Amino acid sequence: MTEKKYYYLDNEIILVDSEPDFNISFVRYIENDKIFPINSKLVREKPNRGNFISVKALVRR
Repeated sequence: MTEKKYYYLDNEIILVDSEPDFNISFVRYIENDKIFPINSKLVREKPNRGNFISVKALVRR
């Protein structure tokens, strides 16, 4: 079973479960109950990152 990842986006917690496709600098990555800022480049490069969702449509302009 793939580990689920969660992100804060515009004060919403997003459960991600498909490949990332976004350019956001204010996404936060939750791991081991710790939340820290992360950019999309690090999201894509993070080892064992599991699966992600495209959050482009969730970004409020």
